[in-house]
Order: sequence, then C-alpha cells, then structure tokens
Amino acid sequence: MNAKSNPKPQAASSRSPYLGVRLPATGTVSCNEYLASFRQINRFLYFVIGMAGHIEKVSESAHSALLSVEDDLEKQAQMERDWRERRSTIDDLRENRQFFMEVVLVRHVENYLNYLSSLLREIFVSRPETLRSSDKIDLETVLKHDSIQDLVQTVAERKVESLTYSSFSSLEEFFSNRFSLVLVDDKGRQKVIEAIEARNISVHNRCVINQRYISRTGAKQTDCGELKALWIGDVEAFAKVATLSVLAVDKGARKRLKVPGHRFSKLGG
Repeated sequence: MNAKSNPKPQAASSRSPYLGVRLPATGTVSCNEYLASFRQINRFLYFVIGMAGHIEKVSESAHSALLSVEDDLEKQAQMERDWRERRSTIDDLRENRQFFMEVVLVRHVENYLNYLSSLLREIFVSRPETLRSSDKIDLETVLKHDSIQDLVQTVAERKVESLTYSSFSSLEEFFSNRFSLVLVDDKGRQKVIEAIEARNISVHNRCVINQRYISRTGAKQTDCGELKALWIGDVEAFAKVATLSVLAVDKGARKRLKVPGHRFSKLGG
C-alpha cells in the first residue's frame, strides 16, 4: 500500500488493531467509545488488505493447478501470457489506494475529534463549575429546564458545539487554559494538524491542497493545487499519535478533574 512495501498485502490477522499501543484497564465512557471505534476502523483496514492478499494467493494456486493439468504446450504458453497480463486484486487495491486511505484517515480523525467533544461533555456535566465564562444564558433558556442538572446539560452541549467548529489550536488552548490538560506533545502536534487538515481537504476539496491547508500545516506554496497523497504509513502514524493523546488526556481528566472512570469489561467495546 505504499511505495516501499511488499507488493502482497500483509494478512489482517498479523496486524494489531491497536498498533502496539498499550491500553489501560479503566477510562472514561468517552475513552471506551473511542477505543471501540478505533478497533473497528483498523480491523476493517486490515481485513480489506488481508482479503486482497488472500484472493491473490487463491488465484495463484488455481493458476498453477490449471497449468499442471494442461498438456498442450501452446496452451500453457498462452495461459502464462494471460496470467502476466491480467489485472489482479492487488492492482485494483493499488489503484484505489488514495481513496481507501482517505476514507480510513477521515474516520480516524473524526473518531479523535469526537472523543474530545465527548470528553468535554463528560467534564462539564460532572464538574459544572468548569463551565464558568463570560457567556450569558437568556432567561427563556433557564425557564425551559426543570432542574439545574438539565440546564447544565444544555449549556454543556452548547459549549461543546461551539468548540467543535474551532481549529485544533483553539481546542488545545481551551483544554490547556481551562483544565491544564495537554492534548498532544510537540513531537505529535504536527502529525495531528496535518491529519486534520488532510481530512478537511478530503471532505471539502477532493484532497487537493489549498491555501488553508498550506497556512495551517506549513506546506510548501508550490504544493497548492496538488493532490495530497496518502499512504498507510501516514494513517497509522496519526492513529497512533491520536490514541496516545486520548489515553494521556483521559488519565489527566480522571486524575485532575475527577471525571468518573470505569473498568473496561472488554477493551474497545
């Protein structure tokens, strides 16, 4: 799936759905939901790759079997030529690599951003005092609720919704200033930003690099108008950084903010 990889995809069973990341035994509800989706995305990715490899192996076995029972040398030669010129499942996978990688990357990015939104909701509901801000709530909104708990839930939803449309830098700043939580370290930040912006141009610009992508990622100006090529290594690198970010933030939220943690009966689902 990338320029330097073995032409035959690796079997899905040999790939870890968690990319070697050591998972905790406990976490927030948001963390458990993130891990469940993370596992599903990666299992689908490796299933498709493994299935393509399996189909190719079966095809090779069938071809060899047919050759072994064919006595006509001319027909054997023609069968060999047809085999070399055929379009294989691996060829189809290679041709559709960009589309496939975009789909998987978008799902990983959405899963990560959904985790941050969901965790914010958990924090606000369990610690209503963290909602303090200069934002005003109109009297009509207050009177629509039967309890303070219901009002807090509504205000939390509004805050989460407004933050969801912010840039990643704004989210980082909010988590840091409000909760003293670091979303990602300096080493992983660039990977996260590039992945999020790749998701944006995939969804809104057919993965063609535009000025917004360049300004937010620091890409070269000459890249404008070019396709942002994606490889499996890019997807796995972001997925691993995002998961390490989730685990670190989740641990901090439970320890620092006392957000309730739950023992996972089954990791990631």
